[in-house]
Amino acid sequence: MKMKADTTHYGWSSTVDTHLMKNSEWGAVAYLCYSAFGSVPEVNGNAKTGTNRYDFHTGAGPKATDDEGRYENWSADTNGYNTALGQLASTTGNVYGIYDMSGGAWERVAAYYDNGHKYLNTTGKSEEHDGSETEYFNNLNELNEIYKDYWEAYEVSTEEKGNSITVEGEQLTQDVLWSSSKKDEEGEDKYEKKRHDLTEKTWNKLEKVKGIGMNEVGGSWSYQGLVGTGIGWKVNTGDTKATYGKAWNSDYVMIGSANTPFLHRGGCCTSGAGAGVLFSSADGGHAYNSNGFRPALILN
Repeated sequence: MKMKADTTHYGWSSTVDTHLMKNSEWGAVAYLCYSAFGSVPEVNGNAKTGTNRYDFHTGAGPKATDDEGRYENWSADTNGYNTALGQLASTTGNVYGIYDMSGGAWERVAAYYDNGHKYLNTTGKSEEHDGSETEYFNNLNELNEIYKDYWEAYEVSTEEKGNSITVEGEQLTQDVLWSSSKKDEEGEDKYEKKRHDLTEKTWNKLEKVKGIGMNEVGGSWSYQGLVGTGIGWKVNTGDTKATYGKAWNSDYVMIGSANTPFLHRGGCCTSGAGAGVLFSSADGGHAYNSNGFRPALILN
């Protein structure tokens, strides 16, 4: 948000409104891709192994027209933004579109599930260069005034938000239910079903939120349930390995659990064909080497 005041580095000639991209703004661009005026971008596979896991390049195109996988060597001559392959990563299919919305890095957007989880306070803040902290929430579920026009909150069930979840008479907190320690006995699925059912309520509540490219384009969705010995993504309670819900173009649709309240979009270069402009997922708001973000600039 401080970009708007930085005329020295950015050279604004008019008044601008800068902020972390909203989920609804992401959705607007995603829908443009599917219109007659846009082009659905190919997966940006810009990553390579080495000292650092990721080496991202803005505007990088896919590995090849028939290969959306991760590549180990990147060249501006063959994969740069203005090459034939590079332009496949644009929302318009040419150099005038928006890049990096499919694959590359997971992108945080200004949206969260309003579930009262502690991460809204602990990771819902950022550290300034001088060591001070900027807090987005005054307390759980209450945004600071300066951010209220930008952050978008999505409803969850009363049980989840109240952090008092009942499973056959047993009272559980959010974190306990979504921990791998809550394993069902053989022949039971009470904990797994509860994880699924609470997530389904969140998904159904998203139905009234239009224009974000989630519920309205998702043919199926994933929740966070027990897979093997840990919590992972799955579509059905009986799935024994990771499975993923899908939207148009097979983009993954994943609805976060209570301890992953912040939304991110686009997918990662490691998501393969599951990445895309309609990819949606969530995390706890922690720092990761594979997460990014983008500012939205509104000219006044």
